Formats: sequence, structure tokens, C-alpha cells
Amino acid sequence: MQRRSRFGSTLTTMLALGMLFGITAPAASAATDDQYPYNQRDDKNFINNTNVTERYTPTGGNNMSLKITSPRAQGNAKFTTATIVVDGVKEAEWDTAPVYRIGNKYNTTMTATAPDATTEGTLRLLWDGPMLYVLVEVTGDTTQSDAGTPNWSAATYTPAMDGLFVSMDAFNDKWGMETDTQGIFFQSANPNATSVSSFTNTGIPSLGSFFNPNHQDYSTRLKAFKSSGYNAETNSPGVNYTYEIAMQIEGWGDDWDRKLTNGTQVGLDVGIFDQNASFTYWSKTDYYAGREGSSNLPNSERVRNRDWGDVTLSGWDEKTEFAYSGWRADEDIRFWNSKNNPGGSGNGTAEVNNGDGSNVWTPESKSRMVSAKAAYNVIKNSPSATRQEKEAAVLEVAQAFAGLKWGNTKYPDPHDLPAVNTLPSVWKFFDETKGSNGMVTNEEEWAERKKEILELAQFYEYGYKPKLDVDYKVSITTNNYAGTGNATVSAKVTPTNVNFTGGTEQNVNISITMPTAGVPEGQGAPISFAGSWTANGIANISFPNWAADGVRNDLAWGNPNRNGIFYSLFPYSRNSTTADVSVIMANATAVSAYLDILEQAVASNPALAAKIDPTRAVTKGFSINGKYAFVAGVFDERVKAIVAGGAGATGPANWRYNAQGQEYNFKDTIFSNGNPGAENVIAHGTEGPGNSYRHNRTRENELFRHFMPYGHMYKHEDESYAYGDYSRLPFDQASLVATLAPNRAIIIDTNLNDYNDGSTTDNMSLSSAKGVYRTLGANGDDFVKFNTGNYVSSGDPHGAASATVEGKYLQDFFYGTKTLTDTEAARLNTDPYSLKVSNGQTQSPYDYYWGGFNTITGGQGGINGTNGWYFYEFPETGPTKVNAVLMGSTETLAGASFDLTYGLNNVTDSVYAQDLTFTFDPEKVEFVSAKSVKDKFEIVGKKETLGQVRIIAASLGAVDSVNSGGDLLKLNFKAKSLPTSTETVIALSHGVLSGGDGVETTVDGVSHNLAISVIIDKTALNDMIIKAQSDLNAATEGSSTGQYPAGSKAVLQAAIDSANTVAGTTTATQQQVDQAAADLNAALQAFKALVITRIPEDLTGDDHVTIGDLAIMAKYYGKKNTDPDWEQAKIADISGDGVIDINDLAFVARKILE
Repeated sequence: MQRRSRFGSTLTTMLALGMLFGITAPAASAATDDQYPYNQRDDKNFINNTNVTERYTPTGGNNMSLKITSPRAQGNAKFTTATIVVDGVKEAEWDTAPVYRIGNKYNTTMTATAPDATTEGTLRLLWDGPMLYVLVEVTGDTTQSDAGTPNWSAATYTPAMDGLFVSMDAFNDKWGMETDTQGIFFQSANPNATSVSSFTNTGIPSLGSFFNPNHQDYSTRLKAFKSSGYNAETNSPGVNYTYEIAMQIEGWGDDWDRKLTNGTQVGLDVGIFDQNASFTYWSKTDYYAGREGSSNLPNSERVRNRDWGDVTLSGWDEKTEFAYSGWRADEDIRFWNSKNNPGGSGNGTAEVNNGDGSNVWTPESKSRMVSAKAAYNVIKNSPSATRQEKEAAVLEVAQAFAGLKWGNTKYPDPHDLPAVNTLPSVWKFFDETKGSNGMVTNEEEWAERKKEILELAQFYEYGYKPKLDVDYKVSITTNNYAGTGNATVSAKVTPTNVNFTGGTEQNVNISITMPTAGVPEGQGAPISFAGSWTANGIANISFPNWAADGVRNDLAWGNPNRNGIFYSLFPYSRNSTTADVSVIMANATAVSAYLDILEQAVASNPALAAKIDPTRAVTKGFSINGKYAFVAGVFDERVKAIVAGGAGATGPANWRYNAQGQEYNFKDTIFSNGNPGAENVIAHGTEGPGNSYRHNRTRENELFRHFMPYGHMYKHEDESYAYGDYSRLPFDQASLVATLAPNRAIIIDTNLNDYNDGSTTDNMSLSSAKGVYRTLGANGDDFVKFNTGNYVSSGDPHGAASATVEGKYLQDFFYGTKTLTDTEAARLNTDPYSLKVSNGQTQSPYDYYWGGFNTITGGQGGINGTNGWYFYEFPETGPTKVNAVLMGSTETLAGASFDLTYGLNNVTDSVYAQDLTFTFDPEKVEFVSAKSVKDKFEIVGKKETLGQVRIIAASLGAVDSVNSGGDLLKLNFKAKSLPTSTETVIALSHGVLSGGDGVETTVDGVSHNLAISVIIDKTALNDMIIKAQSDLNAATEGSSTGQYPAGSKAVLQAAIDSANTVAGTTTATQQQVDQAAADLNAALQAFKALVITRIPEDLTGDDHVTIGDLAIMAKYYGKKNTDPDWEQAKIADISGDGVIDINDLAFVARKILE
């Protein structure tokens, strides 16, 4: 195959675009290596964090965003060894702290300054190591309003009483999105208040303040608070209110070892609210700096900390011992017990919350955590324990929690993966034993690498996609299409319950709208899912939504869990490392199942086969549906083209790059369309992994969350453009786009400035993937398209461009026509972010902000370098050798038939005869039959022996020789009925080819690995585990009626753990599964039999031990088990020694006195 030059046709196309539209080629070819210096306000680790208002400027609209430049207040917290009692009373120690004025005044709608407002205050700050203390004294408030209970029920908030807004950024990350370490609460002026008010969104539970106990990422950093009440006698002279607050500033979780010392910073702002009069802030100096959407009011939906102050810890002599704190361990344990940990419940603060039943961690790391938790709980309140002993227990909990490892060890735990801050190489195998020294060096190795990328994406991000004939079967029930009008096909989808448990059969009806024009004679039409291109020769089917998006309720983590047809077929289990499938992969499975059904339908209905071709499909969707379309297409080779609009995170947008704060000028490009504001565009950010998880935690599997540091999910990564440890992800979304190469297409369908939904980063993935097409000998411009909508100057830019050009392109793509105009084709080839719209219109954003595709793909030398994987070329090779190929399903069921296809590659001379020997393990599979799949190529001899079949095949005539690569034979085998799942190998062990000259050539052998799965019904076992765990969690140990003896819960938990081990073992036999269920049931019944039905000393049966019980015992005093009335008297034998004596009376007396 002839290779194109390194720069291929892409730059040629861009130069042509310059002629068409007056735009220039991307800066990848520029001589300069200038890059954005990352030295501006809030630049940190290559990212602009929080200083961009989204589609807002104080001077007008045009969807132009604004960079906030107002200064942040600066304050020092003084170190103290004094005991600070948080009671709303100013202790003497506060007089040693610096005083900061709170005096930036605004009206109550935060739409203007209020210089005449009278209310203001002062701020003082202390710290003792783990705790930051805040004292605010308010003056000038002329009206008392310190009664009632605040209710922050909407994202934006105006209280109905006086109070104090407190904004905390625990690590001073200055990240402008909702996070687990940045939040706001309102402390009312009511001196009797027992709680603060903060926001949580019941529609989208992830949005809101981490201070709220109902928030999914609730944290207990707020330790104490108190208001003095209006004009309290304890206030300083002239002070109306005194507010005192204590907040935990330690790290926990994966950031447990945060170093607190002089110079450490915490983000903080305080805003005094004088009801019906004013807001007065310490740090906020621009009323619009905190704007979110249409509101400037305090907003916890997306915490915009553009102007919160910087509090710097100071005054510590670096010798004095910090105040003791067990909070790190308490917070780890609370999180472990909460619903954040699969197996836990609630927010972890209730006694019934317990995460010890979690099944997603390795047994070793879980055991350490459970043991550390138990040991700490014993020692934490022990009056005899020393501080050193308590600190050792805290440290063990912290390290045990941070050391939790994912239970499925097929691939490394995210914490054990190496960090790669640029896009990982698509040409380097994750398994370095594959390919040529771990690298892809030819097209065959690329096919293997594509499989690996998709496997990693399923394991780490989406969950595993069920497979036809392994996890489900399809059978046609209605297929009556007669050749006219539209068609309907009905089928049953039946789960095998091999890798999932408890699935039930589902009925499916597929309605097909036939094309109205554009189909060439003799061809079946491609099928689009959710397209509108019937006039372009493409049939249409509604996108099959088999899974509900649980973002707006608690179903993602609640019970019942995720719902829809998919989860009826393949039940979801969050507390599992194998049955946790995202809604995105669920709907991708639906597309594949539809195509499976339609392939069967056309095979048995010639009239339908004449109309549609289910081996050629298109997926289309926008926003969440764009994600579905993307993943459905990537994971099914029958989908030849993807149209993904506004997809962003979990779609094509890369996790490693965030465009927030980048500035563009599109005025002189085709994308401005004369709309005002296009000359000054500021990207307000890309939805990143933390936002994706918190906004819609059903998009990814549970393991994906495990990449983010617990306790600090938005932690910055050094030398990274993003956050949250996703530099450890062994692929990125560009890798998934690259798997479409060399012959499948993708179109991005998004408005120019839809930044939150990936309009920059979606395009970046596609443009970087063009390098893969080029390496494989294809022109990326033929397959990678940008249907970019114009700059949207007003309103929400989350929208799509016209689908008309998509239909034209797809018609040309499938049928080889030319319906696109040159202008339309040129625009579809234009990635707007490859244009020179940054740095004074001298560089592309890719070049200016990220160093160009050479740097983006791991190369050195900046934008002029060519050693990134974007420019990779296969090594030159000598003459190619004919090689055999043996392909087919890699999985099957015990007792099921399966096919393998034999063929040849790299055939350059005619082959007339072949002598082939295939070997297999006769204990595991049996050979059934073989047939030719090539016309005029016939099997002329066959000999079967144990574990082997020899086939002689020949071409019939000179014109019908095998003279090119392709499939030749279909071999049918049947898996034996086996007791356990196993693996086996079928191989071409010997092959001899001969040309027309009679010269024989030996072809290298080739093998095919096959996994044989045994259907093991684990339904009863899993039901028993759920029942036992539920009963265990509801049980309480103690000595009262209805409680269980001490130590009994641990015995049942051990039995549950043992059952879980069997349930999670793929090689377990049905006998072992049934025995495990029986053993657990026996353990559960034994446990239930231990319940205390009455208090032994309660002889009257009234659940109390009183003098009446003692009287009954006294009545039987002296009785022995040899006495005739012992049956009546033995109730008083508390000690069980066969005699009622002073010891029994003493038992009762002690119980009365307790």
C-alpha cells in the first residue's frame, strides 16, 4: 500500500479552504513556537480555573463571557494553642488575631453596589492545626431579624432573616464548578439555630453545596457555629451580631496527608446579609463576579469562587504540637459507610449506615479497612488511650482507606496506573507483549490494538457490553414485510444469564421508515438510528432507548436501581465489579441488538433484504443522545458513520484537556456569520470528569469514579491541563475516535460556542484522530467531518447545525455519489479550532494553548516537532508473506455451536490448492462441518481424527484461483457440555499452499482463543446474599429483647463474605453455587435463632427488670433441679447452675440498679 507524505492531504485541504473562505492553514506548519505563557490571573497547572463568567458581560449580551480581574481579599489566620469555644462569644484570644474589614456593600438582589448601606463588619481568623476558626462581628444593622429557620430550597437564595453567608474552598483550588471541597452555607442570626442552611438540588442531587447532609458528596468540614443573637450582652460595644465558626481544614481520603503549615492557603469569603437592606462581603468587589446564569445571588449550584479571598495560615513556630484531631479517620469511615461506597447507605452518619458489605474491593484491602475502622472505633473515645495510640489508629484508617484497591484485578487499579498528561499513544499496546515490541507496526496489529482500546474503555469507563450468543439471543416473531411501504419486525431478546443474573426475556418491535429516494438500483439502504435522511437513500429507525437516564432522581444509587429494557435483560448491581453497566453502554447494546435482529430478518425475508442492509448503519444523537450515538457506533463495526452533536464528556471530548479561559476571535471566519460577539469569544469551560460524575453519575461505571481522589476530586495534576487523576486513564476519548479508522466516518454536529458540551474538545479528538487515518493509508478528510453551527450570539448555544449537509455527505459516503457542493464539502472539512483565531489571530487554539498536535500526542519539540503519535508511520517492511487468518467469536456457551472463518491475507500470486490441518482439544470442542465461502473454491477431501481435521481444498479453474486476501472456509464446531467455564485454543497447525506451477509453500500456523462459558444460575445465591446482608444491617448487638449476642454479627458477616466470594468467582460450578446458598441460609437461620426474645432477669415478661422480678425470684429461692416443681421454678435460675441462690438474686439486683 502506498503511504501518503507525513502531512498528507490535510494541509492541502486547509490551504484550499483558505482560498474559499479567506482563512489560513493551522499553525502546525508555522515557524513560530510561541505558546500561551500561563502566567495570568488564576492560571494554575495549565488551566484557567474560575475567572470566566459564562455568557455574561456587565455591558451587554452577545453571549460574550468575561474574565474577572477584581482582586481577592488577603487575610492571615494566626496560629493558636488556646481552646476556642464556639459559642458566639468573643474570647480574649481573638484580640491577638489580625482584623479585616468587611465592607463591600451591595443591594439585596446583587445587581448594584449600595454605598449608603450601614451594615458592615470585621473578620478575624485563627487556626490550631486541623481547624480554622472564623469570627465575624457585625455593626450598623439597625433592625433585629434573628428568628426563624432558613430554608435554602433553590439554587439562588435571598434569606428571610439576618445572617452570614460563608463560602469555603478547602484547598483554595479556585475551580469554578461544583466540587466536594468548595461550598457555601448560610448561618442564620438565630442564636438557637442547630443547623445551617445550604442548597441541594432534588432534581439533580449532585448539584449544590457539600455542606448539605443530603448532598451526594456531603462532607462534615463544618464542625461548629454559633450566633450571639441581636445586640447580645456578650457582644463587644456597638456590635449587633457575633458569629463564630469552626471548620476542618485537614485532608482526608486520597489526600489524607495534606500538609498544613505556614503558607498553606484556604479559600474563604463571608457575606453579611441584612434582611431587606444589603449584602456586605469581605472579598467580593464586583457585584457581577459571582454571576451564574441570570442570578447574582449566592449560588451553590455551581460555586463560582472567582473573587473569594485567600486565607494564609501563619504564626506557627513549626514546633508546637497541633491540636489533636481524629477527623480524617471519622470522615473516611463516614464515607465508607455511606452510599458513596457501594454497599453503604445514607450519608454515613447514621448508626445503621455500614459499608462493610461492599463487594467492589479486593479482599485484602477491604479487610484492612474493616479492621482499621473497628480498631479506631474502639480506641477513639477510650479515656485510657494515649494521644500517640489514637493518632496511630487515625493513621491506619487513613492509609487503609487510601489503599483500597478495585476488586476486579483483570487490569490495574487506577491508582497503580502511570500518569500520561498528553493523549496516550494509540499505537502503543497497553499489554506490551502484543504487537511488535509493544507497538503497532501494521494493519493487522492495529486491528488487535483497536480491540484492546475498546476493552479498556469497557473496563474503566462504560461497563461491559453484553454479547450476542454469549449474554443474549434473538429470535424473530414477526417478519411479514412484502416489499412495499414501511416495515415492522418483531423479536424476542432472551438473556442467557451467564455474566448477569436474573435477566428476563423482552419483546422488541422495530419500525423501519424506508427511503423515499436516493437508493441505487440493486442496493439495500443503510439504516440510520434517529436520522432524517430518507430522501438521501437511508432508512430510518428511532434510536432505541433501553436505559433510563437517572440523573434527575436517586435511582442511580437507590433501589430500584437503573431501569429500562436493558436492565430487565441485564440487571444492574452497583455493588459488583461485573454487573455495573452505564446507561450509555446500555443504549449502545440496544443498537447492536436491533442490528442483530435485522440481520436475521433480512436473511429470512428476501423482500426486506432487497430494501435494507443492516450491515451498514448510522447513529445520530444530540446532547446525552449524542453520547449514546457515539458509543453505539464505536462499539459496533456495522455502524459505518456516527453523527454526534453536543456530546462532550463520555462522548468524543477528551478528559485530559479543558478549554476554560481560552480566547478566540472568529470575526473573519465563516463561523461568525456577522453575529456580534464572535470577535471576543472566551471559552467558559468543558465538562470534565468530576462534572460528568456529579451531573449524571449513570454515564460511567463505578470504577471510573475511582480515578478521582476521594476527598478532593478536583485536585490539580502537575503538568496537566485537567484534574482528578484522569491522566492515569490508559486511553482517552480520542483513542475511541481513532478506532473508527481507516474506513468508518464521524461527524461532529455542534454550534461553535457550545463549550460546556465539548465544542473545542470534541473537535480536538477528531482532528487528532486524522493522524491515525493517514498512517493507515486513508485520507482523514474523507471520514472526519465538522458540521459546526455558527457563533450563537444570544440564548443557549447548546444546539446543532442543519442536518441537510449530513444527509448529502452520507449519501455520497455510502453510494459514491457527489451531492455535496464544493463549498459544503469544504466547510465540513473545517475544524474551526484549527484556524488562526487565537493570539491575535496568529495561531490556532490547539497550537497556542496546547502546543499543537505534536505536543498533544506526546511529542517533543513543540508545534514544529513531528515525533508525536499524530505523525507516526509504520516501519518500512520487505515483501509481504502470505499469512493465514482464523477468526470468529471469542466466547461461546457450553453445548452451543459456533463458527470460525479461515482465510488468507497478503496474497500476491494465485493459489490453486491448499492442504490445511486444524487441531483442537476434543475434551472441550468437537468438529461438526466445514464449507467453502468462496465461489469456485471447493473442499475436495477431508479426514477427521481425534482432535484434528485435515482439509484439502482447490480452486476450480485458472480464472477462479485465490489471488487476493479474503475468507475461504467456514468451520463449524460445537462446545462440549462442561461442568465449569474454561478456555481452549483452535489452531491451524499446518498449512501448505500451491500455485499453478506446483511449487508448495508452507504458511505459518495461526491460533484462535475461545472462552467457553457455563450457564451458572446464581439467582438464589445472590438473593440470599441480599437477604442476609439486609437482616445483618438491621440487627443490633446487645442484651435487650430483639438484639443479638456480642460477636454474632461478625459470624454472619463472615458467612456473607464467603458467599460473595463464590458469587464473584467465574469458575464456580453450579454445585458450589448451590452449596454456598445453602450454607449462607443455614448461617442466617442460626443467626436469627440467637435473637434475644426476653431479658433473662425479666421474669414478669414486661421488658423491664424491677422489684417485681426480684420478688418472684425470692419466692423460688433455694429450689433445685431435683425438686418436683423445678419446671416452674427454673425461670429464676439466671446463672444456669441448677439452683436458685444468692447469685441469681444478685444478677437481678444489679440489673435493677443499672
